[in-house]
Amino acid sequence: MANLKERLIKSKVGRGTHEDFIRYNRNNGRWERGINRENVTGFEVCIDPFSIKHGWIIWDDGNSHKVIVDFDESLPAAPEPINGNNPSELRSFVCEFNYGDSLYSFESNSYGARNAIDSLVKIIAEQAQNSDMVYPVVSLETSSFKNRSSGETFNNPIFEVVSWKNYFRGGHE
Repeated sequence: MANLKERLIKSKVGRGTHEDFIRYNRNNGRWERGINRENVTGFEVCIDPFSIKHGWIIWDDGNSHKVIVDFDESLPAAPEPINGNNPSELRSFVCEFNYGDSLYSFESNSYGARNAIDSLVKIIAEQAQNSDMVYPVVSLETSSFKNRSSGETFNNPIFEVVSWKNYFRGGHE
């Protein structure tokens, strides 16, 4: 992972602030943007690999308590439960839609989202070995499967890499 970080530092990432969010609704398999939950399934976003983080989240009485670090750092120790609420692993990143309107944050503690982000990190690391184009443009997709024993449908987020960029947020190709 250190090699990836070195490659990314050389690319001079531009960072901004993110004011909005995207979320994956695992109940219906839709990607949604903002408080109005605009359906953005199938839309493309460019992910800032410097922004990928992992850690822990505990929800207590509607409030989140997070311990989160950059992805190239070791996962921190899980915090102690709060009022009987246990921590769960968290992944997050910042992205922008291809038409460059705003920065959006994504974070999730679902098993499917954690696996999708972990897989994306491996793809980015492989790409960074041979190219300066290390900013993935991904299509926000979904996959579904039925549990054989319960018959329940499970939806998981998918980040389908469609292209690569060598900049993020106002840089130059």
